[in-house]
Amino acid sequence: MFQFLGIILIVLAFLISSIFLIKRNTQRSEVINPNEGITYKDALRAAKSVDFDGDGVNNANDNCPSIQNKMQTDSDNDGLGDACVGITYLTQITKLDLSRIFQIPLEEIAFINSEVRQWSTPCFDLPSVVHYTYPNDNPCLKQKVTPGYRIIFRYNGSSYEYRTDKKQDYTFVNPDLYK
Repeated sequence: MFQFLGIILIVLAFLISSIFLIKRNTQRSEVINPNEGITYKDALRAAKSVDFDGDGVNNANDNCPSIQNKMQTDSDNDGLGDACVGITYLTQITKLDLSRIFQIPLEEIAFINSEVRQWSTPCFDLPSVVHYTYPNDNPCLKQKVTPGYRIIFRYNGSSYEYRTDKKQDYTFVNPDLYK
């Protein structure tokens, strides 16, 4: 989730800088585009009014700016909208990740299935790829049941697996790493 929000922030910064030619200054009210008379405050106001998902709620107030959710439901009051957690969100975000990994259009990736899982470790039952100096520091060795999903996609005749928790954490299962 945080990776995706980071991408959104980068895109937003690019849009603002390319549209308004932002020049940092100490006054913050100085005109930053002399041809248009646009001030820093104008640029900030425009950035706050952006609505990436088109749900009518600007990103500054949207509890899930990447997925349409007009009602802004947040059942557990954690600040993250219900639309940004669970299988729907995880399927979308993992498909985006697969698209990024292989540099392919989303339309070329087929969703195959998802299944509910109870992972026996916080690392989705995968061996740890991080080496810890002290084995007890490795969170993957702690026996904590983690409910989540196994999500399968197909691209170009091959299947690709993601393992997730129930909220927003996920891992791409690279078959070359786990043979």
